[in-house]
Amino acid sequence: MSRNFASDAFIYGLQDKVNTHCKISICEGLLVSSASMSSLDIPPAKPGLRERKKQQTRATIARAALRLFAERGYDETTLAEIAEAADVAPRTIFAYFDSKEDILFSEESGYLDELKRTLDERPAGTTTVDALREQIGKDVRRAQRYFNLLKSRA
Repeated sequence: MSRNFASDAFIYGLQDKVNTHCKISICEGLLVSSASMSSLDIPPAKPGLRERKKQQTRATIARAALRLFAERGYDETTLAEIAEAADVAPRTIFAYFDSKEDILFSEESGYLDELKRTLDERPAGTTTVDALREQIGKDVRRAQRYFNLLKSRA
């Protein structure tokens, strides 16, 4: 009977935290479990130059658009004006955003992460409503200062 070397490289075992059978690889006699390969143990890799340039371009477009929305209004601002203010071609905008509305809400996920962090780090005894009220109040005051600054420059 012939041996299947590929199947010999794996054993079946129970994972510690999940009640399911899975294949766990043995490498030179060491059992490599999913716990020792946790993605939390590995620091995130620094994005390469190309990815950083893409992030910068996306941020530049969003900043220019949000500034124009604040100055002129959302409906009065065209994609061509946003492209000119961001120093990109109008077509480039669509490489980063599906629509003008997507630009308007581009910071939404970051804001939701900030609210989650506020809840996770709130002091003991602080209610969810109180923590959110305080954070949103800070955000409204910050936005008001920003819009006042933009108005004073116009």
